Order: sequence, then structure tokens, then C-alpha cells
Amino acid sequence: MKKQFWGKALSAGTALAMLGFPIACKSNEVDKYTQQLNLPKEDRAIVRQLGYDGMDEREKALINEYNSLLTSKQLTGQSLIYFRTQLKSIAEDKKASDDELDNFKDPDADGLTNQDELKYETDLIKPNPNVKYSLDKNLAILMK
Repeated sequence: MKKQFWGKALSAGTALAMLGFPIACKSNEVDKYTQQLNLPKEDRAIVRQLGYDGMDEREKALINEYNSLLTSKQLTGQSLIYFRTQLKSIAEDKKASDDELDNFKDPDADGLTNQDELKYETDLIKPNPNVKYSLDKNLAILMK
């Protein structure tokens, strides 16, 4: 639908953009991707902000990391709230940086990625230096 703006026919999106309203140009790409992953609607709304200018590899990696945590069934309660809050914080500036992605993949900075922590069934947001040390020294790890 075209609107008249100072005598020119403009689309509603263009008119809103000229008036200073942010328009999510390429969030459709993120929406399609998150729907393919079957990401919950609440989380899709969070990551939609990353699609403002399209989706780059860092943003795709961030979405994949978050999705793998959700599908692991180990992300519950406090850790789910923690990661959802981190995701919101990263998405607020509409871009995922390399540092943000690295911190998201190892939030407790113990040298074990989330994927390692899932594998060894350790706490994702609490440092596990003994597990990291054992892995580095090729020592047997006794698990539950």
C-alpha cells in the first residue's frame, strides 16, 4: 500500500523508516531458520533482532549453540534463564561479535565448551577446572 509523503508515493515501510522508526529488513531469514530448528516462539522473538541486517555465520552459530542446549534437555531452571538472558543481551545490539559467541559457548570460562559440559554432564554455568585438568592430562574421568 502506497502512502503520499510530500507529494511522493512511498511504501508504508519507507515512510516509517523516514520518520525514524526502525524497520527489520531481513529478519525473515532468521525467522525461517529458527522455524526450521523448531526453536520456541519466545526464543524466536529474541533472536529476530539479529536478523535486522541479515544473518551472518556468527549469528547462525549462536542460534545453533542455543538450540543444541535446548534440545539436550540438560538446560533447565537456572541455566535456561541464564542462557536466555545472555541471548537477549547479545541480540539487543542486533549483532553477535566473536567475543560474545565465545563467551556464550563457554560462559563459566573453565575451558570446557558447553558441548563438552553436556558430554560430561557438568554444570554449564559453574566452572569445572578438575574436569578440564583431567581431560588435558588424558586422565580417566569418573562420572556419576
